[in-house]
Amino acid sequence: MKHAWIINHYTPFAEKDGWVGLHLEMADDMAGGEWQVTVLAASTSHPDGRQHLRQGERRRLVRWRNTESLWIRSAEYSGNGLSRIRNMATFGATLMLPATTRVLPNPDVVIGRVVNPVAAWASARIAKKFAVPFVLEISDIWPDTLVQLGKLSAHSLPARGLGALEKWLISRADAVMSPMPAIDDYLATKGFGDVPFYWVPNGVNGNQRLPLNDETVRVDVRHERPFRFMYLGSLGHANAVDTILEAFQQFTSSHPERRVALEIVGGGPLKSDLKETAKQLGIDHLVEWTDRIPREDVLDRLSGADALVANMRDLELYRYGIALNKLFDYLLSARPIVFASNAVNNIVDDAKAGITVPADSSLELALAMADMMDADAEQRNAWGRAGRQHVLENYTYSDSATRLKKMLYRVSGDS
Repeated sequence: MKHAWIINHYTPFAEKDGWVGLHLEMADDMAGGEWQVTVLAASTSHPDGRQHLRQGERRRLVRWRNTESLWIRSAEYSGNGLSRIRNMATFGATLMLPATTRVLPNPDVVIGRVVNPVAAWASARIAKKFAVPFVLEISDIWPDTLVQLGKLSAHSLPARGLGALEKWLISRADAVMSPMPAIDDYLATKGFGDVPFYWVPNGVNGNQRLPLNDETVRVDVRHERPFRFMYLGSLGHANAVDTILEAFQQFTSSHPERRVALEIVGGGPLKSDLKETAKQLGIDHLVEWTDRIPREDVLDRLSGADALVANMRDLELYRYGIALNKLFDYLLSARPIVFASNAVNNIVDDAKAGITVPADSSLELALAMADMMDADAEQRNAWGRAGRQHVLENYTYSDSATRLKKMLYRVSGDS
């Protein structure tokens, strides 16, 4: 048996984050095979930054189904300021201590995720220590993401530092993996076109059943109750919910005779600002706000909508792809989707699961909302069924685990 370490600071665990994501699901799928995958993660939950280890506890081995993972003590934090930077730094520093990982079998491959650049640097150092291949997982393009979202100046010291660290990490990597499908093009623009690239997408648990007995959207009852659009996800700048609100205002003002509602499900730093935006737009009486819900309730909540909506910022970096967890959940719920995006990959378009329009245009989104409501129930049912079928056929965690196994064999020289 061979061992792979996946070092991902923000890996979600049911016990501390309320849900489980790609890395643990892949590790569980591969349990009992030739490769055993161990996930190393921070002891704090995200995004609230709460500590989940006892006083004086430096690490903890945790089990989930057939997997064993390691929580590493990290400083508590709140928000996205200095305390979060300290959280990242303490995770990376503690990771480097030999005593931290002594309880684990030595790795044959080390995968480090770049969301925490300190942890990614530590992952490369650990791989060198054990003389094993290092795989860099690029889930966000830093500093370009922060620059294009207006969080950093391109010429600032932090941006230059992150850019230099990224180049160093890629230069040390035996391979790069990413949930974004065109990162190989990004590597080529940075002068690393010869670094092997492996696409390991996000996905869904293919065993999840719909809350309803059949796999269709609800019948057309627009005259009996308001037609309900829904957004479910984080409420930050990158999620572009402000444009959804503007589009909804334009749609409702253009069609005052229609009974319609918008539900926003989730939490994030901009929630209070978005509520104020809805009030200023004069649509607060039509918008329902629901706090973040447990992961196990997501599919049931989505199934209560007539149509789902998501919007992306129009950013140049999206030409390398996007990896939105919410889109996989949307598709799995068998609900028709309105999606605004200019990304190189458009899973809603691929699945023929609804209406797609250009990114971050309130006018285009408003027109799409009208078209979605005008579509008859048969068409919306067809979009919903097509989306669910597409995600189950192409984007399950088991499919991603198969891709991960192939990568591990290749970088370790076994194939």
